[in-house]
Amino acid sequence: MNYTKKDISILRQIKKRNATTELMSMSIKKIQEDTDVSILKIRQALSKFIQDGYVNEGFKKGNAKTYYITNAGISKLYKLLGGDNCAKI
Repeated sequence: MNYTKKDISILRQIKKRNATTELMSMSIKKIQEDTDVSILKIRQALSKFIQDGYVNEGFKKGNAKTYYITNAGISKLYKLLGGDNCAKI
């Protein structure tokens, strides 16, 4: 699947916030606040990431769904950013 720089910035922010488990997950609103990407674009990117197995849904926060990066997503992010940039995640 083809990803944009905005898609990768969303995935990177989820990892940066240590949203790596169902309990430690982020809402779309929080992702939007951290990335300044539109909510529509975030929803589209998350849909692609879920389809590819890079992101899963976490526990709900009130009525809001939350999301976290999977091990496959972390590996993909490392590959996309290259070994030298992994420390910046």
